[in-house]
Amino acid sequence: MKSSINKKFNPKELITSEEWGFCGEPLDKPVKKMVLKNGNQKLELAVLDKKNLSLGPYQRPEDKKRINNIRENFHEDAAIINVAEIPYKGKYYYTIPDGQHRAKAQPELSCPCVITNTLPEADLFLLFNNPKCTKTTSNDDRFWAAVYKGDENATYLVEYLKGKWNIELARNTKENVKKGGFVAAATLEGNLKRISTMVSNSHSIPYKDKETGRIMRRLTVSQATVSQEVEEKFECLCEVMFGTFGITTFHSDGTQGSRTAYSQMWSAMRRFLNSDHCRWMDASAVVEALKAGQFSRNGRGKKKSDPVLTIAEYIHEGKMNWPELQRVDQLFHVILSIFKRGSQ
Repeated sequence: MKSSINKKFNPKELITSEEWGFCGEPLDKPVKKMVLKNGNQKLELAVLDKKNLSLGPYQRPEDKKRINNIRENFHEDAAIINVAEIPYKGKYYYTIPDGQHRAKAQPELSCPCVITNTLPEADLFLLFNNPKCTKTTSNDDRFWAAVYKGDENATYLVEYLKGKWNIELARNTKENVKKGGFVAAATLEGNLKRISTMVSNSHSIPYKDKETGRIMRRLTVSQATVSQEVEEKFECLCEVMFGTFGITTFHSDGTQGSRTAYSQMWSAMRRFLNSDHCRWMDASAVVEALKAGQFSRNGRGKKKSDPVLTIAEYIHEGKMNWPELQRVDQLFHVILSIFKRGSQ
């Protein structure tokens, strides 16, 4: 999964805002700091003018309602933000990996900051918004931060969808939903990660780490072999989904299902492709069987007179025929039934 996305800092990518006074103006020298030590830890505190601040492209979309709420309840004890100091070509740039809404709500023309420059700025954003420690970021937020920092899987996903299917991924915002964008990058990334785990587990053996006592897994093949198989299986999944239902089905139309590109359908199809009924057979054969839309419960008996072609129809048949099951299980059985009929 080689990346062609530039991971280097580029001042032209910085986000500024006249409304909030963020101009992104660099300094000729590092901002003056106060250093505090806490055992082996070192904190650097500073005050930066808003005109010297900016945001990186990894940051989540602005929430004006949240800014107004903070401003209405503003307190100086909660005013400090985290700022990354980035030296670049003799200048010093300052971006906000954590605290953009607090900074925008700040009534003064400057902001008190903790200067953090021990990690890349996108990594700092992910660190401050680790889902294990906070619920403030969505899967979509984390995906776009991963794209910005050049994460291998995220980069591959962007480039594959653009190159193979001419799909421009968009952030899951109200504006992009209204425009009918493909806003469910997190759904596809989640499937890619699950396929990666599945493939890695199939090519690894468990062992006990002597130091921690934890059960770990050791690959029995090269990482390159694993990566190639992951890509092949993920691309097979995309070919089946887009070939069966059409690409436009997964662009947002304002409904909840389209905002996630019908994530449960992706999960059910991934499960079917990996099942003994299919075992990642040629995608074109699967598409041909499914597009026939011939449905009968469990693929036996008299077929339904009207073909089952859309995801909404798959959901309906799942509810009607397997009401006791969860949605993904229902969809799996519908897929399997149509596949059996179409393969006869």
